[in-house]
Amino acid sequence: MGGAISGVGGSKMGNSALPLLSRRSFLSASAVSASTLAVYSGFMPLAHADADTDAASLQAKMQGDVLIPSSQDYDSARRTFNFNPKMDRRPAFIARCKTEDDVLHSLEFGRTRGLEIAIRSGGHDVLSDSTIDGGIVIDLAGLDAIEPDPAANTVRVGAGVRSGKLTTALQATNNAVALGCSPQVGVSGLTLGGGIGWLLGTAGAACDNLVSARIITADGRLLTASAEQEPDLFWAIRGGGGNFGIATSLTLRTRTLGNVIGGVIAYPGERLSDFLDFFRDTMSKAPDDLVVEVLASSPSRPVIFVTFCFTGDANRADAVLAPWRQFGPPLADGIGVKAYTEFATPTPEIGKLFQGPPLDPTFRNKRPDIYWMGASLDTLSDGAIRTLVDQTKGAPAGWDFSLGHYMHGAICNVAPDATPFVRAKGAMTYHFDTYWFDEKQATTYMGWVDAGITAMKPRSRSGTYVNYLGADDPAQVQLAYGPNYPRLSRIKRQYDPDNVFHRNRNIKPAP
Repeated sequence: MGGAISGVGGSKMGNSALPLLSRRSFLSASAVSASTLAVYSGFMPLAHADADTDAASLQAKMQGDVLIPSSQDYDSARRTFNFNPKMDRRPAFIARCKTEDDVLHSLEFGRTRGLEIAIRSGGHDVLSDSTIDGGIVIDLAGLDAIEPDPAANTVRVGAGVRSGKLTTALQATNNAVALGCSPQVGVSGLTLGGGIGWLLGTAGAACDNLVSARIITADGRLLTASAEQEPDLFWAIRGGGGNFGIATSLTLRTRTLGNVIGGVIAYPGERLSDFLDFFRDTMSKAPDDLVVEVLASSPSRPVIFVTFCFTGDANRADAVLAPWRQFGPPLADGIGVKAYTEFATPTPEIGKLFQGPPLDPTFRNKRPDIYWMGASLDTLSDGAIRTLVDQTKGAPAGWDFSLGHYMHGAICNVAPDATPFVRAKGAMTYHFDTYWFDEKQATTYMGWVDAGITAMKPRSRSGTYVNYLGADDPAQVQLAYGPNYPRLSRIKRQYDPDNVFHRNRNIKPAP
């Protein structure tokens, strides 16, 4: 491998493993009293002395940090991106890992004490399952090394790396990987759940570009999953999420990609109904090398922000984008030749449209609470358009509605059983999201999001893209994976028969 582009000092991807933790040895090692088990299960307050002693025992083995509720950074460390009253959880321990050994020690610590275990890479899960009440959060953010291998056209990525960091690192050599659309999202969680983004039409899903992964299983084994090694596990992690173990690093396929034609065009929000009808008809004819994402919002006035990524021949760009420019007229047009890392950055003209009324000074220094929920559509029907538009009427300040991930091209040219990730040509995703600073507004804002999802349910696909699935109902999980679920369940039994890794869109181990 080539030298690491970036990483936290001392962060290593080691090869050591702890002794195997079978169900029997796990139970025998858990020689703690019933009251202590109740504490760790979150059913009673954690005694401060016990927390200090246990945290110190784990800290002595780790290069990273162990936090407990009395730690200085605890409140910020326990927050996820989707932080709100529903997801305001207080773990007993947060293990901020820097190495694979740290992850192994944290897993052993949690299992031998009977703790419920949550795994966090980027922390963007819609249900915030990467945090927990009373258990241990194994935080992988410190595993942030990026190691490109130009000769093999691959890059090895630590589980804590976020998409924007990887894209920026690779852009220095005009390379890229197929990831999602948000630079904030963790590469690991995105890829394990499928991964739909700007290169879906030409490179497929993120999971289609996974070459191998290092996985720590529930019993403490450190495995390499690839087409040649642990092939069943490799199949399962390409869309099956974090059900089968802790991914500490991924090796992803890279491709040459320098400049693209892209940016943002803004349209009047009052034309949302007409635009969604136009979007449906125009995307049905879109070439594989064009990806379009829509954000309707109301910063100071309702605006439709449409972001384009065209990776084809620049000589075709004007013809491909002409219909979009003819709809309108647009409020602003920020399309141009840009580096792949920069194409989604709004132009100064478009940036002005984001300027809403000043925030209440009382909350200026407070981090906002955020709530979002999404689902999938087979098609953008007339009924769906009417429902979506109706939901934006009377929405609270700070509302957003997003539509995109239109499935076409390479992402659909994959056999249905080649990966667990379900794809359907012409399908797309949507989500409602909002934020607020005053906790008194939480009920109103969250209620708007929930009402939108409820109203859209009759129009939505029965199986939601798993990274957007806002329910942990077993029936909904099975629908998300469709005919691939039984095989996933059998593999789950092989690698995690006790369902240790269940804070996810959980796949139950087969009987």
